Amino acid sequence: MIQEYYIPTTVADALRIKADQPHYSFIAGGTEINARGYPKTAQHISGLISIARLGLTGIKKEEKNLIIYPAVTLQELIDSPLLNEEPFNMLKTAASNVKNRHIRNMATIGGNIAACKSCSDMIPILMAMDATLEVYSSEDVKHEESVLEHIRKKEKYLITKITIPFRKDFHIAICRYTRTSNDLALINVCLGIELEGGICKDARLALGGVAATPLRIMEIEKFLIGEEFNGKLHQYAQKLREHLEKQIHPIDDIRGKAWFKKELAGGLVIQALYEVAQKGGIIL
Repeated sequence: MIQEYYIPTTVADALRIKADQPHYSFIAGGTEINARGYPKTAQHISGLISIARLGLTGIKKEEKNLIIYPAVTLQELIDSPLLNEEPFNMLKTAASNVKNRHIRNMATIGGNIAACKSCSDMIPILMAMDATLEVYSSEDVKHEESVLEHIRKKEKYLITKITIPFRKDFHIAICRYTRTSNDLALINVCLGIELEGGICKDARLALGGVAATPLRIMEIEKFLIGEEFNGKLHQYAQKLREHLEKQIHPIDDIRGKAWFKKELAGGLVIQALYEVAQKGGIIL
């Protein structure tokens, strides 16, 4: 049961509280803290440390990177004019997949990463965009790590900045399946491809809903790199699906059978491939 709630005004103060009370959790918008499947349930959290007044808000563009601070809400992502151009506009698409406006007004991008849900809408696109996180594990220890590295760790430290590099000719598609428009995604696919003259120069594929946390499917990325898509996309689509089925191992649960999730994932990846190809001017 939550017994104490701290509202520090500096990152240093927040980290000192965390050092003194390591079992306390950081909180941003609070939309996940009571949710089933959160790393710790509210019954097992005795204290919270709010990041609301740490100044970790805002979005800005630098020469080679886009910077998003972790307390930015999903609605602020949607409303930001800095995210109007491709591929950053897909961050808006990912955020808008959380259909409830009241939740988007409170839920933050940093909290979405920290909650680390398999069905997360933001983690797959951040992995596809090679986002890195500035993370403090203590007041004196700061380091950078990829989103993939972060979600693989059992202990989730304080995220203070999200950096996304600019990538020329990088096209992204997001495809997902939900039972209702307001539901969490059963399967969430994000595919990013860098195209040059119809040839795939680089690729990123991230999936949610097929494991305990979202995954990057690097074997599929390697399969795509170097391939020419003009006029050949149909033959690659089926091969892509066959390769994917060997790489993912979803489980049976209340949301669906494993075979159903695998079929969905294959179909959504093919859909994403066609959407990316269309954005890149590929001749089908």
